[in-house]
Amino acid sequence: MAALCRDARRLEITCGEAPYLVHRYDVATMEGVPLAERQGVLDRKLRIVCENTADETEWMRWTVRAYQATYGYEFQGGNLLIARVNLLMTFEKYLRARWRRKPTAQEYRAIIRTIVWNLWQMDGIRGSIPYAEESEPMELMLFDLPEEIEELRLFPAHTGEMPPVRIYDWRRKSGLEYRRVNTGGRTMKFDFVIGNPPYQDESNGDLRNYAPPIYHLFLDEAYKVADKVELIHPARFLFNARSTPKAWNEKMLQDPHFKVLEYEEDSDKVFPNLSTPIKGGIVITYRDEKKKYGFIVK
Repeated sequence: MAALCRDARRLEITCGEAPYLVHRYDVATMEGVPLAERQGVLDRKLRIVCENTADETEWMRWTVRAYQATYGYEFQGGNLLIARVNLLMTFEKYLRARWRRKPTAQEYRAIIRTIVWNLWQMDGIRGSIPYAEESEPMELMLFDLPEEIEELRLFPAHTGEMPPVRIYDWRRKSGLEYRRVNTGGRTMKFDFVIGNPPYQDESNGDLRNYAPPIYHLFLDEAYKVADKVELIHPARFLFNARSTPKAWNEKMLQDPHFKVLEYEEDSDKVFPNLSTPIKGGIVITYRDEKKKYGFIVK
């Protein structure tokens, strides 16, 4: 069971600073969280490693395995930078707590290489690299940020085909396009997807009083790469309200694999720092392709 937990592939979509992967601080208060109280996906993996290894060599081997099974993507380069730093500092913290020392140069290289591959910049709807034309080389670096960005928009206009994102399958020691994840056969797949996707497209300045919803697009994309998906997002679709397409609302309400884990009508209780409350509330949903829970609405 411990080995399965270490090796289970977890993906946080639109991860921002990766709060669901590593719980270094409370994102609302920015206060640090003690190691024993951290609940991030990678935190849990590393606790299992600490509890089930007897020496430093074994600890390091399984720690690298835990990092290799932890993934996340983010659109904004600045957020991605912070996410990568958070994962690196998490490694330093657990190593210090378990073995009372700093990482060696070789250990840093192993962890940084894994972080660079497993946390990447991507347009989650298109599965492509933001801002980059096909001819532009993309070098993976821990602190890699786009050098020239004309306008910060979620869906910027492009004239050419955007280069697809490639990720790394550490078990088979080979790369593959993100679009090919979970496409059948022996193709790599994620065991679990989590996250808090963007709710609206606010990049179009022409729509002053209305920002179209986009979270439903991220739900659909998440369901393509994993059988088990748990996300937090607006709840208006549960009442077949406007904004999200009516056909999509009905599809979700009649999906036997889909269920609501928690619903909160007052979004301020979940996200107290939002300038505008989310109408209809917030919901945590779970979908498991292998299980049936019945319809929410027949």
